[in-house]
Amino acid sequence: MDSGLAALASFAGGVYAANTLGDSGLGVYGLFFSSFVLATMVPKGLIYIPAMPQALPLPVLERIGLYRRTLAIGALPSLGAAMLTAFAVLPASAQAPADLVTAMAVTTLLAAWVSPLQDHLRELLHLGKASWGAATMSFIQAGVVVSALLVGEALEIPPAWLPFGSLLCANVVSLSAGAIIAERVGRRSADSDISFRSLVRSGRWFLAGQVLPRIADFASRSIIVVIAGVEILGVAEGARIASRPLLVFIGGVTAVLNPRAMEAGRARDWRLGSKIARLAAFGVVAVTALYLAVAGVPWDLNPMTVLVPIGYTVAGLVPLTVVANGASASLFVERAQLVGAGRERGLAFVEGFAAVAQVIAALSVVAIGPFAFAVSLLALTLGRGIGYETLLRRERRSAVG
Repeated sequence: MDSGLAALASFAGGVYAANTLGDSGLGVYGLFFSSFVLATMVPKGLIYIPAMPQALPLPVLERIGLYRRTLAIGALPSLGAAMLTAFAVLPASAQAPADLVTAMAVTTLLAAWVSPLQDHLRELLHLGKASWGAATMSFIQAGVVVSALLVGEALEIPPAWLPFGSLLCANVVSLSAGAIIAERVGRRSADSDISFRSLVRSGRWFLAGQVLPRIADFASRSIIVVIAGVEILGVAEGARIASRPLLVFIGGVTAVLNPRAMEAGRARDWRLGSKIARLAAFGVVAVTALYLAVAGVPWDLNPMTVLVPIGYTVAGLVPLTVVANGASASLFVERAQLVGAGRERGLAFVEGFAAVAQVIAALSVVAIGPFAFAVSLLALTLGRGIGYETLLRRERRSAVG
């Protein structure tokens, strides 16, 4: 429920953009969406991911009580990253209308500041066995996004302000509700020594691991725009939005299994970790196949052809994007085990290797046009898969001597 409602919030904004901004406007939205995700990864990698293993030894309710400290530590890095990445898009979007770019830049900056704080509080609620609280936050978030889009349309606000503007409003309201929930169910910890310095010590490697793929994603989109034009990226972005609902299920599995996978990695229980990974892989493959059957091609019972028609203008683009997204999301358990085991340095090197593969693959836009975005995502996944398996094999060998 939590991941599904959270995904609905961003999906609603993407559908609105796909139906109001046109091909080139949707391409600009795709660039800013990439910068938005990149900005959220900076505080996540630097502060919030390293906070999770440090919270594991605490009693369950005290894990939730850490939210005040961790949110305060991450607020300034989040703002700095949002500012840098929003302005970084401006050169690549110079060919777009100034009013469109201005609206996107302002709303992306503010939404990227608040979004990682909201995400982290939901993760702490999951870690503290209060998943109902995280689901409540996402319910509020989805409701506010849809309401803001409807109100903005009724008031005839220019469409460029609404995809990220509605998400900003939703994150502010949802974060406020989450803080109230955390105060009621959480308990403050007197034993935790979490500080900015302690988090950054390991977070610098997590930061590299989180940011490198996002930089590669932004670079890949920019390569497509420079070589083939913003309209081609708009078509690829439409296919990405059409495949987005697949990630709802995968996100739900991630929320449930990630804490268990981290605990398995921390305990060096690789047998349990492998069991969790097999369970996750089975679920991802099954749901990817089901989603391909429903939304892979345009037919009467496919709702995506009505919501995001631009994604289906190139035959075969949506199925390839669905497969690429499913493959990319299928490796979360392996990563969580390595996070729990404290292998952030190795993860950073893996992400660097995979990011290079993604950027190189994006150059295929010369030959295959909008398919290049999905191909670059597959290249990223292949690089990660090789790297994760290498690190896990090394860990298993050391565990058995």
